[in-house]
Amino acid sequence: MYVLGVDPGVARCGYAILSRSSHAIEVQEAGVIRTNKDTPLPSRLLQIFDTLKSIIASQSIDVVVVERVVFKTNAKSAMAVGQALGAAFMAAQSASLPIAQVSSNEMKLSLVGDGSADKWQLQSMVQRLLGMDKPISPPDVVDAIGLAFCFLSASEPVRQGWRVS
Repeated sequence: MYVLGVDPGVARCGYAILSRSSHAIEVQEAGVIRTNKDTPLPSRLLQIFDTLKSIIASQSIDVVVVERVVFKTNAKSAMAVGQALGAAFMAAQSASLPIAQVSSNEMKLSLVGDGSADKWQLQSMVQRLLGMDKPISPPDVVDAIGLAFCFLSASEPVRQGWRVS
């Protein structure tokens, strides 16, 4: 099974493709889609969409897992992340792929055991779970890997409780 994890953002959109075999979960590809802040927003969103669509087309992706955005205070930030999330939805939908959503807190609780874990705790745990020697960076990639890993490591009944569309 191949899962594309997406940590949505307009300036930086993290992505990671993880696979699960009978032996292990492995990172196949990971990176960050960076857009120029001086470029008009519609062009930036199109860049995110086009890049994710290309990534999906180049791999045998089975499901796309995106961070379910939960914001309480910063509406401007929520709007920007929501717009990038829309680009990710469109890329997955254009390939007829199912989309699963999990919040950052749910992912951290699943992987670290603490829903309010900081970036460094998550980075350390993801690195340990994947048996990697070097720290993973930037945080956008760590989050994307964490989302995909969380989905792949969950049992089927647990995944059925996720919001999959």
